[in-house]
Amino acid sequence: MLVEWTFGLLVVVVLVVLSRGRPVRKLVLAALRYSGDCPKHVAVIMDGNRRWARRKSMAFRDGHRRGGNTMVEFLTWCRDADISTITVYAFSIENFKRPKGEVDYIMDLAIQNVEDMLQPWSAVHKERIRVRFWGEMDMVPKTLRVLAAKLTCVTSKYEGASLNICFAYTSRVEIAQAIAAVTNAISDGIVPDEVNEELLAEFLESGTCRGGLKSDGWPDVLIRTSGETRLSDFLLWQSAFSHLAFLRVMWPDFNAFHYSRVVLSYRRAKADMDKRAARYQEYMRRKHTSQALPHETKEALYNIRHMYANNLATTAAGSC
Repeated sequence: MLVEWTFGLLVVVVLVVLSRGRPVRKLVLAALRYSGDCPKHVAVIMDGNRRWARRKSMAFRDGHRRGGNTMVEFLTWCRDADISTITVYAFSIENFKRPKGEVDYIMDLAIQNVEDMLQPWSAVHKERIRVRFWGEMDMVPKTLRVLAAKLTCVTSKYEGASLNICFAYTSRVEIAQAIAAVTNAISDGIVPDEVNEELLAEFLESGTCRGGLKSDGWPDVLIRTSGETRLSDFLLWQSAFSHLAFLRVMWPDFNAFHYSRVVLSYRRAKADMDKRAARYQEYMRRKHTSQALPHETKEALYNIRHMYANNLATTAAGSC
């Protein structure tokens, strides 16, 4: 333990001095990766773009643009930092209450960012990152909805890291819609009427019915930048056993130095987190005779997943 902490402190010192250098960053992230446990699924509330711009006497547009660049840069860390899944809070449903000019700009910026991700030279294709969008995409402009569906379809076979972009998203809406979907499936006789947590989870954005992977379900770490210490209706279900890291840095300034602090904090908390998760699994095992879903239920969920994939392909074609 002493050796690990000494090494971790050395990593932080190096990053303080040379965090801007890409070769050094790659070296340090690799050192973190091989010196102990690292988060596999990282969720991020990318907060502070507007305040960053205001502090620098810049327009809010510059803050959002810089924040988008930081997210792209973060994607290039995946392999070096051994991250397999990133889930980012890009735009909340509550954000639609902001001034129309700002909302329109964010939508235009999102369209530009997705178009860039579709280009062969983008980090998404170079790193073979699988992209999905979580949220009420019917609320966004059709152009963005179609591009998002196209990016999802184009990258669906990639086996690198996964990127989940929460756009027009809130967790309470996600959970409410999952409950409604389960209720409808039961009414239609698609699934048995015995609802448990495992079945409900399948209908969340991270569940298999919406194209999710097993690694999408439970973030190891949830990071929020800007100094705010609240979740703002983000991944309330999925983050039940996540390590929460609240950083004072604004999102546009987030770099490998700040991430290394999160990893060291995560390592300190991991043993207790594992114990809590194990106790929960034991409780669920005792509560339910069998946690495994029946074969007919799994088959029904598989069919629902294919219906979702077909609808996504139709959207990507631009016909809805």
